[in-house]
Amino acid sequence: MTVHEPEGGSEMAPGRRAVFASNAVKLSASEVASTFVEPDYFTRLIRADNAILVGPRGSGKTTLLKMLQSEALEHWRGDAADRAAQIVRSTGVFVGADRLWSEQLSAAELAGKTGFGNAAFALHIGLSLSRAMEYRLSGAEEGLQRQHLRTAISREGELALCASFGDYFRLEKPAFDLAGVRRSIHSRLVDLGRSRNAVMHGAAPQQHWVDVDALAAVRALTEEFNDLANEPDHTWSILFDELELAPPRLLDELLGQLRGGTAHINFKLSLVPVVGQAKALGGEFGAVDGQDVEFISLTDASRVISSRFTKRLFDMHLDSRTPPLSMPVHKLLGESVFDASDAEGAPADLSRQYLPGGMVWEAMNRLRDKDDTFASYLIRSGIDLEDMPSLGPSQRAAKIRKVRNVVVVRDYFRASSRRRSRKSAELYAGASSILALPDGNPRMAMVLIRELIAQWDKRGTNSISRPAQGEAIDVVMDRFVALLSAQEASQIGGAATTVLQLVDLIGRNLAGRILDAPFSADVPACFKIDEAVDERLLPLVERAVNAGALVHVAGTSPSELTSSVVGNTYRLSYLLAPRYGLPIRTGKAVQMSNLLGKFGGLGNESRWQVPLPGFEI
Repeated sequence: MTVHEPEGGSEMAPGRRAVFASNAVKLSASEVASTFVEPDYFTRLIRADNAILVGPRGSGKTTLLKMLQSEALEHWRGDAADRAAQIVRSTGVFVGADRLWSEQLSAAELAGKTGFGNAAFALHIGLSLSRAMEYRLSGAEEGLQRQHLRTAISREGELALCASFGDYFRLEKPAFDLAGVRRSIHSRLVDLGRSRNAVMHGAAPQQHWVDVDALAAVRALTEEFNDLANEPDHTWSILFDELELAPPRLLDELLGQLRGGTAHINFKLSLVPVVGQAKALGGEFGAVDGQDVEFISLTDASRVISSRFTKRLFDMHLDSRTPPLSMPVHKLLGESVFDASDAEGAPADLSRQYLPGGMVWEAMNRLRDKDDTFASYLIRSGIDLEDMPSLGPSQRAAKIRKVRNVVVVRDYFRASSRRRSRKSAELYAGASSILALPDGNPRMAMVLIRELIAQWDKRGTNSISRPAQGEAIDVVMDRFVALLSAQEASQIGGAATTVLQLVDLIGRNLAGRILDAPFSADVPACFKIDEAVDERLLPLVERAVNAGALVHVAGTSPSELTSSVVGNTYRLSYLLAPRYGLPIRTGKAVQMSNLLGKFGGLGNESRWQVPLPGFEI
């Protein structure tokens, strides 16, 4: 994804300037491309015709769609950029459904004046299409890496195209070039805002121009452009971002275009994981994954792919410094106490941690001395800690790896003072843990990387200490918790119940089973949203999923994109693991109704358990 370095961050190398933003929505295509880091699934996206990007907020959907524009492909550097530009042979038209657009639409919809919502939708599409066409016709800048889909049409052809824009979008001011079309559309958007405000205050709608068929206009204008450029078979990709912000009827229309649409137009959409209109996909009449459309999930419940991507971001950040820093991430951050045998770049042999004096052996030895149930487990399993040196690396790993991560957190957090301590995040220091924590979310990953580098710069040491890493983790976790606190609450039983309260409930219940209950190697790490879950909790679960607090477990349901969370299996984001004292691992799933107890309250299994507001036990 894109490195968004906040103000005051580390000095960047020449040619890779810092980009002062935390959201790709604010960046131009060339700015996005200047620090783009290719994730594993980017190739799937550029090879697909129709596609739906599915991921929570901050997962990089906007960046990926913006990278399909010619401007981005021309400014992106490197071998991967050359390959991508060769594969992408369609003109990308990025349509960002930002908050302003959402407000324009929703206010009109609430007033029952659907014509205004349609006009806002159409004008934003027309604006994006005119920009894409204008870019293709403009002269190439000096110093570009490559030219992508540049073309030319006659002056008479451009005048005819501008006239068509005026007809299809009912523009009042005549335009004599595509820049003039843009200005005319901006003028119409101003008129739309005025008219909407007047109607909201009781005036009767009088504008005839609000009734525009945007998708029909796109089909006609792109076909006309192709004819004028003598490119009759050229394709156009309409890139709709954050469509969950659009009115449901408009989203329904777009999803319907994925099956049996126009030959020279394809659609690439981005959505959060849970959206009601997803029920229109599949079945007898809806678009089918793998046939009509490619579903591309940007989250991965396992940590291999997400850790690899975060490592690329980290490497790029180090390389962007002046002078570049060629230090392996695992040397900079050190080893993690959690299992890292599947982490890219991890030391090949971590079995020494199982020997006396090693981090894992010491944790097991301490836990054996203070936890009788763990001591009994060792005896039942035939594990003799004193005999570990006589075993080979593979034998030691086979005996210990299954319980390693549970042992680590149980040993560390059995002391009640550590559960509330700000030092609790230190346990999650070390390269493999740091790379896993953001779950591949580029926004959170870059905040974490920035905080780690700031800690390093402040101390001036050869590596980042575990306490310093813990401080950085706390900063990012606090930011994530603040995001969850800002989500809409639900009124349940006369009380406001928040997303964060639900997430805390889940986290503390999972922690209770791992930390307080008798030791088990098979404790749950995931939970299935079953039919017995109180339906009043489901909107909170949906918001938690869309905010990235709950991560879909791949393979437990057909797709991460769903109209209902019921029947799906999730785990908590690893970024929340230090908050509750959870291991970084996946594992078996438990029914959510069993995890939470009756009415969303809690049983007596753990002293962490408390009822949700609005529920009675």
